[in-house]
Amino acid sequence: MYSSKRAKNCNKQEIERILKSSETNNPDLGITGILLHSKTEFFQYLEGDIEDLFNLYAKIKEDPRHNHVSFLGAGILRNRLFPIWNMGFKNIKNNLQLMIENSNEVNSTFHETFSKANELSPRVVKAMRQFFFQT
Repeated sequence: MYSSKRAKNCNKQEIERILKSSETNNPDLGITGILLHSKTEFFQYLEGDIEDLFNLYAKIKEDPRHNHVSFLGAGILRNRLFPIWNMGFKNIKNNLQLMIENSNEVNSTFHETFSKANELSPRVVKAMRQFFFQT
């Protein structure tokens, strides 16, 4: 998982290019996940082989469509959360941190995740999944 600040020149067409690139490249690498985006931020959760993920993350950090890329955590899961999505996406109307309208536990976990690097834990995964499907 990582978060980043969206570059000012990253418009709707650029978001569509990101998603199209994910749809094209991720299946060959066995990568699945989700991308949440607002006018100012990105939050991405990726699943796949750890080496492929870190290679992709290195490319992501160099992408000029965003900056201030912050690694939030990595971990090993028994089962993928998004096994059929090469890249699910969701547009969040406001700042991601302010849009969390779930339980106090979910809110606390997301704020903790965004505020500092964090190992991927079941609590973080649960909160991320609830946020994606309920927002």
